[in-house]
Amino acid sequence: MINRSVRSLARSLAAKLKPKPPITMLDYVEKYGYITSPSDGRQKWYTRPYQCDWFLAVTDSAVQCMICMKPTRPGWSEYVKFVLQFFLEWRPSKPMVVQPTDDEVKKYSDEDIDVMF
Repeated sequence: MINRSVRSLARSLAAKLKPKPPITMLDYVEKYGYITSPSDGRQKWYTRPYQCDWFLAVTDSAVQCMICMKPTRPGWSEYVKFVLQFFLEWRPSKPMVVQPTDDEVKKYSDEDIDVMF
C-alpha cells in the first residue's frame, strides 16, 4: 500500500517538474494571450497578420537584432508585455525593459506591468 502511494506521489511530482515543451512566442500568444486593462478587464488577444513576424522573431535563434519601423503603435505596447510574459512564464529568465525617465518607469510599472499579474 505504501509503495503505491509513493509511486503515485513520485509520478505526480515528476509531472509537475517536467519541462514545458518548446513553443514559439506566436503559438504562446495565440493560446495564452489576453489584453488586460483596468477599464476593460481581460480580453482574448488576436494577432493580426502584420504582427506575426514580431512574435516569431523573438523565439527564432537566428535573429540577433530586430528593428521594427512602424507609423504608430499598432499593438506594440501589448507586444512588449507579451514578450515579458513569455520569458517570465515559459522560458524563465530576467528580462529588462528600459524607459527614458524615472517617471516613465513608474507609470509603465503601475499601468501596464502590475495589471499583468
